[in-house]
Amino acid sequence: MGLEQVVEKLKMLKVFPKTVVENAEIFRDCPIVDAVGREMARRHYTCSEGQFIYFHLHALMEKDPGFKARFLVEAVKKLRDSAIQPIHIDEYFQSGEDPGLVFTLKYEREYDRDARLAFYQRANQFALYKMREWLGIQ
Repeated sequence: MGLEQVVEKLKMLKVFPKTVVENAEIFRDCPIVDAVGREMARRHYTCSEGQFIYFHLHALMEKDPGFKARFLVEAVKKLRDSAIQPIHIDEYFQSGEDPGLVFTLKYEREYDRDARLAFYQRANQFALYKMREWLGIQ
């Protein structure tokens, strides 16, 4: 899919409307979360790569309940081999634009730091993959 089509899809989400073209370029050019972070730093964005991904993901889930339902089912299937309980995986993706922070505050005693960090890495990559897939890039 061309950049123009990605831009049009992102416009529908109304996330960072002043930088929608730049956001489309980031999604197009960055297939891994670390690359998103590097590109955002290069462009002097003020939010983290996770926040960037989740602001868009949550806007999409609000606009398209069917996508949300499919996404959550697939997330639990893909991530259930992590140390995180399936119900908490579902909750993670619905907890807001900074789910790692919310999850840590809520479950830091239930899951050790290494388990949480490994989960966050996989969950964020999954979220980026699904956003790129929805945008027609994947």
